[in-house]
Amino acid sequence: MPPDLQPRLPTSETHPLRWAASNLHFAATLGLTLALPFALQAARFPVRYNWPQYFLSYWFVFGIRAVLGATLFFLIGGPEQFRRWLKAPRSNAPFSSQLAQLAKRVAAVVLPAAYLFIGLIVAFSYNDIIAALKFNFQADARLNRIDAWMMHGLTVSRLAHLVAAHVPLGTFDVMTVIYFLLFPALGSTLVFLALQSGAARAMQFVGALMTSYYIVVACFYLIPAVGPFVICPDHFSVFPRTMNMFAGHYEYIEVLKGYMAGQRPDVLGPHYFAALPCMHIVQPMIALWFLRPWKRLAFLFVIFNILLIPCILLLEQHYVIDLLAAIPLIVLVIAMIDGLKWHPGPSGASTASLVVE
Repeated sequence: MPPDLQPRLPTSETHPLRWAASNLHFAATLGLTLALPFALQAARFPVRYNWPQYFLSYWFVFGIRAVLGATLFFLIGGPEQFRRWLKAPRSNAPFSSQLAQLAKRVAAVVLPAAYLFIGLIVAFSYNDIIAALKFNFQADARLNRIDAWMMHGLTVSRLAHLVAAHVPLGTFDVMTVIYFLLFPALGSTLVFLALQSGAARAMQFVGALMTSYYIVVACFYLIPAVGPFVICPDHFSVFPRTMNMFAGHYEYIEVLKGYMAGQRPDVLGPHYFAALPCMHIVQPMIALWFLRPWKRLAFLFVIFNILLIPCILLLEQHYVIDLLAAIPLIVLVIAMIDGLKWHPGPSGASTASLVVE
């Protein structure tokens, strides 16, 4: 592992405030987790989760896609290195040593992934709690008015409907595929970083994601907006509910209406409502930052981020102001977790090997 890619650990040379900022997410996760049963009770939610759905979606579906995606990342980011690793002669080390090394590599992936799993459950839970207690469509109306002011009367919904009138509706299914590619891309980044740069670096990446999630949860408490689709009166006359993304929109609207009417589910599932700032921009930009030593992968994420912007807007997922608000959040989180040094160092990533330090 190149010295410039080594995670910044809390040594005597590390400024205490810098160390505290980079590790704040651990304290936030612990505090929010301990407070969760009381928050659920206050919102009259059951302390019951749809664990089969969580485990199947995260550890099986998400996990398989992450491993496959990480393999693709290795092929793109360092094809020659990957070929050398595949052609490397069989180790003559004792089986116990080989097993220990394999266990270390698996742990480098599983430990950050498990922390992310816990953090996502916490973030999703507070999304439901805040939505049940505070959502009333008014914050969405305010953000929609801000968008209309910025775009001289044009809104995200109106823009999406204008595009829908001139392109086949199947185009929006393609945009949905691009939109949801983010999640395997993030999982692939986690696995790739764990195997290339070690568990500590992968944990930093997860810490950056969790820090951003917790900040957005706080913003959702202050501004409980969900997205343009919840206040668009013509949404389902333009887009059929049978289309993948818009079926999800219909479900979310029904859940939110139920919350406003005092209804509560029997079990909690994965819901993410917060609109401001746009996490669908924040997360891939954080991944881009951590993958910057591998220029081909960084370029891939630049293109992906560019493609995401029209998908986010035309699918009526976020307001323009949500995307703009993502910029300071990205800068803040990267500064807290990893500093703002763009160039990782003279050695680059090409000399990194498939080892876990």
